Amino acid sequence: MDYLATRREEIETQMRALRNELNEIRIAEAALSGAPSGRTVMIGARGPTFVRDGTIKDWVMRALSSFENGLETDSVIEAIRKMGGPFVERSSITPQLSRLKAAGLIGQNGRLWRLPTEEDKAQHLDLHRRFSVAVLGQKNETPDGGTSGASDEEAV
Repeated sequence: MDYLATRREEIETQMRALRNELNEIRIAEAALSGAPSGRTVMIGARGPTFVRDGTIKDWVMRALSSFENGLETDSVIEAIRKMGGPFVERSSITPQLSRLKAAGLIGQNGRLWRLPTEEDKAQHLDLHRRFSVAVLGQKNETPDGGTSGASDEEAV
């Protein structure tokens, strides 16, 4: 029993060291590519969004990228764990899944969470355009109260 506890601690120490090294590599790659340090730009249905490296959101995106058909919430947690990520409680991950969905970075089909397809992104953009025209009205009002001067066809 003592051997197992000691061995587990050794492995956990090695894993922490490897995660730290991996984070340093990501920071170096981001610096070389010109991206903000410690952040990844992800393009969702609503446009670009910054996700900080090593956050629950980051781990969710990594996990879902390996499963085209999606994962249920508990499977996302398990995938993160198997990838060497942190242990995440269900109560911590569900708000992050909702925020990623709201940002258009992931979608939900029943109980499955997945990355959006290009078709999903196109449908969302079309819906957003129609909603914007309906909300702003026939005069093509701008959000600040002015008018765009464009015809209805040009506004779409």
